[in-house]
Amino acid sequence: MKIIVNKYEKKDINEMKNIWNEVVRDGNAFPQIEELTEVSAANFFDEQSFCGVAKDSESNIIVGLYILHPNNVGRCGHISNASFAVSSSVRGYGVGEILVKHCIEQARKLGFKILHTGTLVVAYSDQDLKKVDELMDNARINGVEKVERLDFEQLHNREPHISDKALGALLANTTVMVDPFEVAIAFMENAMQNGVELGLCQKVRKIEKRAEEDFVVYTQDRQYETRFIVNAAGVHADDVAAMAGIHEYQVEGRHGNLCVLDKVLPIHTVMFPCPGPDTKGIALIPTVSGNFLIGSTATMREDKYDVTNDAHGIDELIKGAKMLLPDFDPRCIIRTFAGQRPVVLNNGNDFYIRESETVKGFIHAAGIQSPGIASSPAIAEYVRDLLANAGLDLKDKSDYNPYREPIPDFSDLSLEEQDALIKKDPAWGKIVCRCETVPEGEIIAAIHSTLGARTVEGVKRRTRAGMGRCQSGFCQYKVMQILSRELGIPEEQVLFEEQGAQVLYGKIKG
Repeated sequence: MKIIVNKYEKKDINEMKNIWNEVVRDGNAFPQIEELTEVSAANFFDEQSFCGVAKDSESNIIVGLYILHPNNVGRCGHISNASFAVSSSVRGYGVGEILVKHCIEQARKLGFKILHTGTLVVAYSDQDLKKVDELMDNARINGVEKVERLDFEQLHNREPHISDKALGALLANTTVMVDPFEVAIAFMENAMQNGVELGLCQKVRKIEKRAEEDFVVYTQDRQYETRFIVNAAGVHADDVAAMAGIHEYQVEGRHGNLCVLDKVLPIHTVMFPCPGPDTKGIALIPTVSGNFLIGSTATMREDKYDVTNDAHGIDELIKGAKMLLPDFDPRCIIRTFAGQRPVVLNNGNDFYIRESETVKGFIHAAGIQSPGIASSPAIAEYVRDLLANAGLDLKDKSDYNPYREPIPDFSDLSLEEQDALIKKDPAWGKIVCRCETVPEGEIIAAIHSTLGARTVEGVKRRTRAGMGRCQSGFCQYKVMQILSRELGIPEEQVLFEEQGAQVLYGKIKG
């Protein structure tokens, strides 16, 4: 018997169903009670992130399978979930081991770091309950089936620490959390590995539109000639458009405060109250790293550069958290942030994604506001099609590699994997950030990766060094020393985040 494992095909579903149901009937492996039918099996396997089937290449008979998907809510705080089923006729022949090895490799390729939380929209009044029903109807109209209405008892069974004033909720089961820094870096590294050139710190100073239907984009030290421009400049999208003589919309910033909490809250689900016209309200959000967020406030600001924290905003966040969790203790806040979300005025609070009405080849991707990470893949496909319609000749890259190998996350590795790294390079055994268990070897790897870290914040976003309880109080200078050594620059030239943001300016004594 020679076993090969491949991604499942529709023609495999009946054999897969039979093996799966055999394990269900045994009653000692899966929580399911009901067996899969032909229809439910097709839906079940289709909704997984990946399904692998093991075939005997000699007989072409399926002898086992596995499913791979994001982790569940609650105490299952790991990277992903997998379930395995092997036909009773071949158990004891190593089929399960082959499936497990294939599954681990596939999980790596998929780049899993996802937390399956679900989302609760919490109702505190009869009016809120009506709003919950409206939201559920809208979800189903838009093809989102995994939503349900929870009554008081069901809500409090799921989240026992939620306020007694909460009467019920809408539960969206499909919500997952990702690390936004990791996602952005992963996309860019994959793009660079496939030939994209990245220009950092290239502030646009001028855009010249030539008669022959192309542009010249001037930065402080370079100029770029191009037939097409995609303007994704956030709160400054209208300013960039104006450089090309385009005045089709106006952007203002919606200021928001945000609190980062220590790894202490007794909740497992994203939760926020019934939304208002401009915001979802103050939400409590579990993260993939075990921390929690409170966010955010929503106040329109004329000054696009205003990212200051304010006491009123922080107080509003604390009040919102206590509304959901009456026992919330503000002392678990370890950091506060503020930012601005771009709002295109007089646009129905919607995205502004289209080719310019007046300048051919200039594509707007403006007004994305808060759901940028979740919507970015769909926006990218939409912009691709706009570029094609505008005349860009798009061709599939024959040698495109869709996989990006991330640097190892030391804290997520098994003891055996950690020992192997340390034996290969002792720097992996020197812990720099004790709050998040980040070793020197991981920081070095982040600096020398495809999109290498060049600043203190760059290291933080790739490794979490400095994101823990002490907020870099003990590890920042060590990170600076490593950056100085690996980049071959004096410590005084190490930047916190951007040009002009030196941390050190020289000795103050002696």
